Amino acid sequence: MSDVPKTQDISRTGIGQRLYQVTKEKNAEMACEKIRAHLGMRWSEFDRSDVESLKRILGQAWTCVDAKTWDRIEFHNLSYDDVRKLLNTSRWSGDDLVSQKRCSDEALQILAPRAVV
Repeated sequence: MSDVPKTQDISRTGIGQRLYQVTKEKNAEMACEKIRAHLGMRWSEFDRSDVESLKRILGQAWTCVDAKTWDRIEFHNLSYDDVRKLLNTSRWSGDDLVSQKRCSDEALQILAPRAVV
């Protein structure tokens, strides 16, 4: 009988982790869509790997801010150069937490001026 609660806890934990991941991906995709709409034809200058990197970078940044702050960022006002700068933060990308934190911090420095107060 002691196995039943443990299994339920694992299932709840797994569901919670998956829900968090899906929410992160959804927020990154919505941000990319706003950027794409704003940049128009310039968006086509980014290849598939750039777009995937941008989504990953935005997802990492999303994990570092509260929902109110994220919602105040005007992604629709990011310039082409801003996106290039965001993509440049991937030079810090890596699997270790220090690299991910460094990338997120740098991305947030680019995004912060676009947050409406």
